Amino acid sequence: MMLIHKGKYALFFGVAALGVTLGGAVLLAAGNLKPQAASITEAASLSQQTPEASTSLTLEQARVVAQTSLRDGNPKLSYALTKGLLQANPKDGYSHYLQALALADLKKYKQARRSARKAYQHSQTDEQQYQSAQLAAKLSFADERLTLSQLWLRRAVEYAPSEATRDEMIGNFRRVRSRNPLRFSFQLSVTPSDNVNNGSNSAKNIINGDSPTLSGLSSELSRSAQAISGIDTRLNLRGSYRLHQSKSQETRLNAQLSIRRVQFTESVDEDNPLIEELEEEDLSSTQTRVGISHLFGADSKGNSWQVNGDVGRVWFAQDPLFNFVEGGVQRRQYLTDATYLSIGTAVEYQQDLTAPRDDSTIYSGFGAINHAFDDGSRLALTLRYRKSESNNANRDSDRWTGTVRYALGRKIGPAKLNFSVGYSVLTGDFLTAGIATNRRDKTTLGSITATMQDWSYLGFVPTVSLNTRRTRSNVSRFDLDQTSVSIGIKSEF
Repeated sequence: MMLIHKGKYALFFGVAALGVTLGGAVLLAAGNLKPQAASITEAASLSQQTPEASTSLTLEQARVVAQTSLRDGNPKLSYALTKGLLQANPKDGYSHYLQALALADLKKYKQARRSARKAYQHSQTDEQQYQSAQLAAKLSFADERLTLSQLWLRRAVEYAPSEATRDEMIGNFRRVRSRNPLRFSFQLSVTPSDNVNNGSNSAKNIINGDSPTLSGLSSELSRSAQAISGIDTRLNLRGSYRLHQSKSQETRLNAQLSIRRVQFTESVDEDNPLIEELEEEDLSSTQTRVGISHLFGADSKGNSWQVNGDVGRVWFAQDPLFNFVEGGVQRRQYLTDATYLSIGTAVEYQQDLTAPRDDSTIYSGFGAINHAFDDGSRLALTLRYRKSESNNANRDSDRWTGTVRYALGRKIGPAKLNFSVGYSVLTGDFLTAGIATNRRDKTTLGSITATMQDWSYLGFVPTVSLNTRRTRSNVSRFDLDQTSVSIGIKSEF
């Protein structure tokens, strides 16, 4: 087993370093090499055992001496020999690997990391790539480059020779991540949909069963208010930095960037020349958010409190739409080893940048219970409430949403499956062309997501989701049917 040590940053990865000290030379040696002379005058001058000697060795002999020198605790001689070997063949991955080990013994972790990277670049087999990536991860950790260590561990996961070894590398990744103050993640999805604009499924404007005929109010909906098919692409980037940590507390600085872009796949020409035609960028949006979160009261069971505060801005159709400030608190409480309860509440104030009278205050709360079964399956039941208050009557609403999520504990074919169903009720005021009514929407949601775990690359796996939504309202503008297939990428660990 190999231990790279650097003060308090010592980390035992739990996997033997396959290399010189454990006989990995046979595994990493590159093909058949013809014996050639290699001067080791510099090697002799660095060796304490032969202070002024000079001799010549074949490449094969020099390689054996370099291995033996490492085993016998003479990394200076081993390093000098690898320099000669690399002069003879700069693409010799095994010599780069030996050099990385020698530099590691000399505690020159930065240079050792670079040699391990070259060993990876010149590897010729999956086994060589695994060993080089594993070594580079250890050296990066010893050099306090924790994010880089995580990247190398992802590469080691990719080329792990067995499932057991792969699981160990994933465990190493999680341990390094827990030490790393910097965290980041991303989600990317491309979603073909038959309703990218949340448009009505009807061309008629019907309120409480009647078609309005008052002056100024058409009984026909504009083309842009009806369902439009297209492709919805979303990118969500998250990052955080740990400012403080103790046994029961953690404070993090958080940032998020969310981008949505829409492309139509059908014509949206308006029949009415008085109505401006809807363009793709009119449905595009961007959101930025920065904030701070503080977790406290954490114990060995996993119970904890968390408070957070965030500020941000939303752009719609490339123009600023509103600024927001939000604060919230959450509690996680384990009821048993396999079941925990989450509750939380938040308040958000939105400052409208287009019309001050449209400023809104949003109150929200949720409760959820999660249970893990012995076979690895998971069940989650969630109830959410959201209340919006504004001087704009059309922004006043109350919404209750209940969802049930179930994740299978075993794969079916190459994929793990997640199922979700939900039901939502929204009530509020609706005012248009002087006509006021009490709006009532009832929505049914459903989705099936397949995570293709057998198609992993560097720990990232593709996902495919089939989503459906059906809303029925007493205002036909809000009647909608939507079906979409979302293709995405996410990290499996």
